[in-house]
Amino acid sequence: MNRLPPISSLPTELLLAIVVAGQEDCVPNAFKAAFKPEWTLSQTSSRFREAIIGTRALWTLVEANLADAGSVKVAKIYLERSRACKVWANLYRDIDNSKNFDTGVEDAEHALIAERFHSFIPHMNRIWRLRIVINTFQIQWVRKVLFSSLHTIAAPSLEHLEVINDAVQYYHMHSLYPLRLFSCSTPRLTFAHIVGFIPLPMPWMAHLTQLELGRTAAIECRFFGKIAAQCSSLVHLYLDLRNDALTEDRFHIPTLTSLDITIADGEEDDILLSAMNAFDAPALTEFTIHNADGCQLVPLFDPSNPRHTSFPALASLCLIKRYPCSCEEREPITSTIPGPPIAVFPALSSLTLINQCWTANILDDILGPGSQPASADPHAVSPEARVAGRVQRAPNRSAFENPVQADAA
Repeated sequence: MNRLPPISSLPTELLLAIVVAGQEDCVPNAFKAAFKPEWTLSQTSSRFREAIIGTRALWTLVEANLADAGSVKVAKIYLERSRACKVWANLYRDIDNSKNFDTGVEDAEHALIAERFHSFIPHMNRIWRLRIVINTFQIQWVRKVLFSSLHTIAAPSLEHLEVINDAVQYYHMHSLYPLRLFSCSTPRLTFAHIVGFIPLPMPWMAHLTQLELGRTAAIECRFFGKIAAQCSSLVHLYLDLRNDALTEDRFHIPTLTSLDITIADGEEDDILLSAMNAFDAPALTEFTIHNADGCQLVPLFDPSNPRHTSFPALASLCLIKRYPCSCEEREPITSTIPGPPIAVFPALSSLTLINQCWTANILDDILGPGSQPASADPHAVSPEARVAGRVQRAPNRSAFENPVQADAA
C-alpha cells in the first residue's frame, strides 16, 4: 500500500494555498461564532502553524464580538499577526435586548463594551474597511460613550464604512440622534452605509461615491440638505424615507447617476411624485423606488402635473412593492396615463414594475390598446417584453422597454 506523504513534507507554498482557498468564501458575519480556516489550520500541526502565522496577509480579516472576552482576545491576536497590513475589521455587540438588566448590571456591561471597543482605536490607521454592528436601544450611550473616540480620530486608510444599529433596524424604529464620525482625516473613504443614525455633515463626505442611509430621519431633521451639499462626488445614493416628511426643499446632486429610495407605504397619488421632485439630479440614469404603488404612475407620467425636475438622462425606472397589491380588486382605476413616459422622461428606455397594481391598464396606456397579453395574472410581465404583441406573463415581475426606443435601436 502506498503511504501518503506526511503533511510536513508539503512545500510551504502549497500549505498557504490551502489556507487561501479556505478563505475565499469568508466574509464578516456578525453574530456567527466560528473559527476561520487560518485559525483552525494553524492549530493542525507545527508545520502549518509556522507557515500560517508567518504569513501576515492571512490575518487581515479581524472580527470581534464585543460582548465576548474570548472573541476580543482572538481579534487582538489577528491584529498582532497581520503586523502592518491593512485590515478589514468587523466589530459587533451581540447582546439580547429582551433581558431585564438592572441599572447596575447594564451600566457595568456598557462600560466593558466601550472599553473593548476603544482598545481597537489605536489600529484605526490601518483599517481599510470597518463594519460596526450594535444591538441596543441606548442611543445616547452609543453617541456619547461608545463612539466618543471616533470624533477626533484619523483613519487615513479607511475606504469602506458601515455603522448599523440592529435594534433600530429590526424593530422598525427611526433614530433622531445625530452622530459625529471622523471629523479628522479620512481621505480614502468612498463608501458609507449607516443604519439607525443621522450622520452629521463632515469633510470626508466630499470623497463619497456611494452613500446608504437606512432607518434614519435625515429629511425630517433637515440634515440631508447639508449632507447632499457636502457630497460633491456622489454617484450612488440609497435613502430610507418611510417616516420622513418630504419638504419643499430640493437636493441638488449633479454627479448622481443611481438613486434608490424607500418611500412611505400608501396609495396617495402624490407620494411618488413628491419623492421624485425632491431630487435635482440631471445626470441620473437609474431610479428605483420601493413601496411605490401602480396608481401613482398616472400623476407621475402626466406632463401637465407640476414638477421641479425633468431627469433628462433617466434611462431606467423601477417601482417595487414587497408584496402583490390588491387595491385593484377593491375598486376600479378611474384615471389613465395621458401619454407615453418619454413625454416626461425623454431618455427612458426601461420601466420595471414589481408587484404593482393596475399593470394591465398601464400596459394599455403605454403600449397601446390590444397589446395586453392573454393571461390571468395582471401583476407581471416578463423581462423579455420589448414591444406590443411580444409581451409574456411571469409571476411577480413586470418589465418592458419603451417601444419607441426599442424600434429606434
